[in-house]
Amino acid sequence: MEEEIVKLLQKLGFSKNEALVYITLLKYGPLNARTLSDLSGVPYSKVYSILESLSDRGFITIIEARPRTYMAVDPQEAIPVYVNSLVENIKNTEKKLLELVKKAFARKAKVEERRVILIRDPSLIASKVAEAIRNARKYVKLSGPNRLISRLKEELEEAVKRGVKIYILSPEDPKIEGASRKRLNSMGGGIIIDGREVIILLKEGDSFIALYSDHPSLTIVAETYYDSLRTQDTS
Repeated sequence: MEEEIVKLLQKLGFSKNEALVYITLLKYGPLNARTLSDLSGVPYSKVYSILESLSDRGFITIIEARPRTYMAVDPQEAIPVYVNSLVENIKNTEKKLLELVKKAFARKAKVEERRVILIRDPSLIASKVAEAIRNARKYVKLSGPNRLISRLKEELEEAVKRGVKIYILSPEDPKIEGASRKRLNSMGGGIIIDGREVIILLKEGDSFIALYSDHPSLTIVAETYYDSLRTQDTS
């Protein structure tokens, strides 16, 4: 029967030695640490830490005497209190875990909901590009026809004044003060902002359409391609 009690206590989170110490105190009454070790078979070197653990959980009381002795709390009292504390702890853990999981999945969903937007209206394209430049904090990588870049001269030079690095690829030199410029013929164009947003310009007849995205993967692909063009030898 004692072996079965040990197994049941272990299901409540007791170690085998903790269960043996508690059962021994229930069986023999108050004992000092040395006698308790001898009767329970638990090594004396481990008894004090086990007694401290059982005391913290409300299963034993300490009798201040010489030598100090230890007494088991009635299991009819100790076990329900302990189980209630376990249940309360599990509920609190469950609540905290659900909150953390919800936040973690919310962040993931937010990442997966990155936008890809098609823009056809030329005025909206210019407005979106200008807005992106105004929001830049680190760098702008821009390519496209000179007529487009010239329309953005004010926004680009203001960005330079803010300390934003400007890189430009264009068939002609747009003469943007403070920008790093390189001449390059291109059928389309685009702009990359701080490695977090991209607007890709695609030729459609005599005008352009634009794809805007803040998806990390698309931004990385666009920036890698842009950087390869910048380092391309055009001599």
